[in-house]
Parts: sequence; C-alpha cells; structure tokens
Amino acid sequence: LLSPSIDDFQSESKSDGATRLVTSNTAVLSTALDLVDVREPCERRWSWDRWSPRGSRKNGFSKSSLRKKKTEETELIQVETEPSSPSRSNPERASLDSGILLVNERYFGLLNCLPQSDTEFWDKMQAEWEELARRNWLEDGDSEGLVPLNFSPTEKGYYFHTSNPYKDYTNAFEQGLQKCREGDLNSAVLLLEAAILQDPQDSEAWQVLGTTQAENENEQAAIVCLQRCLELHPNNLKALMALAVSLTNTGQQPEACEALHRWIRYNPRYRHLLQDRSPLDGSPLPRRRGSQLVEVLELYQEAVQQNAEGVDPDLQTGLGVLFNLSSEFDKAVDAFNAALSVRPEDYLLWNRLGATLANGDRSEEAVEAYTRALELQPGFIRSRYNLGISCINLGAHREAVNNFLTALHQQRKSRSHQVMSSNIWAALRIALSLMNQPELFQAASVGDLDLLMRAFNMDM
Repeated sequence: LLSPSIDDFQSESKSDGATRLVTSNTAVLSTALDLVDVREPCERRWSWDRWSPRGSRKNGFSKSSLRKKKTEETELIQVETEPSSPSRSNPERASLDSGILLVNERYFGLLNCLPQSDTEFWDKMQAEWEELARRNWLEDGDSEGLVPLNFSPTEKGYYFHTSNPYKDYTNAFEQGLQKCREGDLNSAVLLLEAAILQDPQDSEAWQVLGTTQAENENEQAAIVCLQRCLELHPNNLKALMALAVSLTNTGQQPEACEALHRWIRYNPRYRHLLQDRSPLDGSPLPRRRGSQLVEVLELYQEAVQQNAEGVDPDLQTGLGVLFNLSSEFDKAVDAFNAALSVRPEDYLLWNRLGATLANGDRSEEAVEAYTRALELQPGFIRSRYNLGISCINLGAHREAVNNFLTALHQQRKSRSHQVMSSNIWAALRIALSLMNQPELFQAASVGDLDLLMRAFNMDM
C-alpha cells in the first residue's frame, strides 16, 4: 500500500478459502497488493494488483533468486535502527513485492491449458511462475542483490550508490524534492542519498527518501529509511504512517499494527484515547497476531467516531490499511474514499484505493483508480506496475506489457545507472508468456529492453 508495493497491502487469507493472488504502498500500501479470482484456470482471468505482496512458500524460498550486490556500484552503509522483534508473519507465506501478490495455486494449472509446442519454453514458464510465487519482492531497487526473507530490515543497512553524480551538490535535498515532484524518482533517490551523506542526522531527508523508495518499487530500502527517520524523530507522524504501509506490504502485520498504534500515541488529536482505555499508556501491544489487529482497529474506529467535526484523511488512511489487513476490502474502500474527499489530488491515495479495489475483486474499478493516480503523477512507478497487474487480471495482456515497459523505461532513463526493478521484469515475463511469445519472453529474461520496446512499437 501504501505505495502497490500501501501502495500494496498484505491481506490475510480466509482460513476456509483458497489462497488468492493479491496486489504493493509499494498505494504501497505495493504497491508493489494483488489478487486472483476464483474462476477456472483456463479462463485466464488473473488479478494481482499490488499493495502488498504475499505468496505460497510451500516449496520454500528459492535461494537461486539471491544475487550479490555489485560492490563497485553500491556501498553498504549501516544505519543503526531501533531493535524490533523479528517478523511474525506466517512462515508459509512469502512477500512478493509493489504490492500484494497472493498466489492461488489453482492457477498453476493454467500452464497445463496452454500450448505445449515448445516444451522447453513452457518448462521455463512453469519455473518462472513458481519463482514469482516464492521470490522476495522486496529486493533493493537496483535489482542487484537480495536478502533472505528471514532477515529483518533492521538487521540491514542502507545501500548508497557510490557513483553518485550529485554527491557534492550543496542543495541536494531541495533538488531531490523537485525531482520527486517531477516524477523522476531514481534521480530523486540519488539526490536524497547525497543530502543524507552530507548530514546523516537529517530526519526529514530520511523520511522523504523512504517514501520515494516505496513509490519506486523498493520497499526494503523504504523500511530502513523510515526506521532511521523515526530513530531521529520518533513522533514523525508521516513516517509512522508510511512505515505502517511498507510493513503491511512486506507481510509484517504485527509491526504494521505497532506503527499504527504509535501513530495514535504520538498524535495530539487522538493520544487521549490510549489514556482513556488503559492507565498503562504506551504499554506494548499484545503479541498475538489477531488481538493486535483487533485492538488497533478499535482504536482507529473510536478515533473516527470522536472526530465528528470533519474527516481526517490521515486517520482514514490508517483505517484503510487496517481494513486491508483484516480483509474487509469494502470497508477499506470506504475509508480511502473518505480520505480522497478531503485530498482528491493525492496520487498515493488513488493508488491505495486501486490496490484495495483489486483485492476486493473489482479490477475494472482498480484500473480507473490507478489511471487517476498516473494522471496526477505520471512518474509513479508503483502505480504503473499495479496498473499492469490489473491488466493481466482482466486478460488485457498487451496493455499489461505496455505498462511494464513504460515503467522500466522510466526507471532506466534517469541518471542512476539504468537501475530497473526486477519485480517489474518478473511480471513482464508472466504477461509475455500469456501472449505465447517465447522469443520475447527470452528477451525479457536477459533484460533486453530495447528489443522489447521495438517489438511493441514503443518509441519513447
């Protein structure tokens, strides 16, 4: 969510229902949240719009997907972050990232419905789909390295680009903000990194870098940045809400609930609710997964009821995240629509609404929401990715490919060493396979963006 990858949301599957492919922050919440409907596999109607990713780990995490960082391009600079308990997310799930990807294993059967003329190709496609279901979507934005899922973000540092053309800019932060407004997210990241290296105690720079990384389909880096911001400025409400979205996208429900609880605790408008409910203000939340969610959800609902004078869009955003976590998607849609009634030009909210609609089996409406987000911010990579996922879900495979190629081209054209997101490449390969294009699938496998752009007559 909350940034699909919310911008992608991690939602809980019903205990009596089949696992679904759901769409990332990250409106997000990543974006990249996503879902697959319950039709028969051969109908080819797929839906995985990301707000937060998740998938089956039945066969375990694919270690072959781990790749080492190129040391000449990036440097691991450790930032100390406050200790947090390890993720208590279900070990049977893996985050997929932008957004929410829940894998419906019935859809593995789809491959058996497809032409078998090229056995080698379809074997590769089977492996690609299984890898998409298992992989860690939260890899760094330069797609050069991954960290196993049992690593907590707080155990990692932040990878700064060592060949940063902006490292000596005296006004790097201000220019980074300008690049964010222009939608040039990769350049914005480099400028914000330069600002932080010049002043590592700049909490606002850490905050903006975190939210920018989430928008640019790099949830893992976003979490590290936002945690560092909160070390420096614990009551930063914007950072707390953004962190809650990113944690939701990565399947860390207890930590997401804790961040939303802290948002209430530090908010002068609502912190009295904690004092009214318990004399132990600030006491830790119960660690049982379900009880945490119920308690924080009740807090936010109580805050909404007492806020009779008007709609607080930030409060409604938190409520929308919580309803995504509880799989109450219609209620989450209402919450985001309420927030949009106050901030109709907020592209992040439109993306989060789209991811929630997709999770609620309303893909056509999700497309409209993503389109509005992109009208407001054409450079919003996560929403472009989410739109492509919804197109796959609706069977519009060519349109999906066009959106993925547009996103990759936008990432490549900036001055950041042509960094492109590997989860977008993975989704592109899926779309190409559904079009029965083995040659183009191979081009995507080797990252030949120019060939693919020519094949689809995209001159950008």
